[in-house]
Amino acid sequence: MGTLFVTLSMRPDYQSVKCHDANMELYTVTFTPEEVRVTSYSADAILTRIETWADAKQL
Repeated sequence: MGTLFVTLSMRPDYQSVKCHDANMELYTVTFTPEEVRVTSYSADAILTRIETWADAKQL
């Protein structure tokens, strides 16, 4: 993966992480109590890597 740029929210239950992938693409991952949302990406490989990472995490 690339570089993470964390943007802290005033809401503790809502956080966005701006990411810079190794292929130079920028995208955002947003975490809420209901979902994890990936936006502003064009390479499907990015979504696949995030889904794989999320599936490996224990709740």
